[in-house]
Amino acid sequence: MIAAGSVDGVMPDGSALWLVQGTFFGRALFLKSDGINAVRVTPSDSPITGITFERP
Repeated sequence: MIAAGSVDGVMPDGSALWLVQGTFFGRALFLKSDGINAVRVTPSDSPITGITFERP
């Protein structure tokens, strides 16, 4: 996991999303072209295990 927070916006074509992080990092843009995959995790999924973020 590289970041966690609430999704603020998603590009219509799914190429990027804005994430409001729950820390002092603020709002960040993540691009699919950078190999970033977003995964929704619910409280019952904690701790996060078995979720991989693969680069193309």
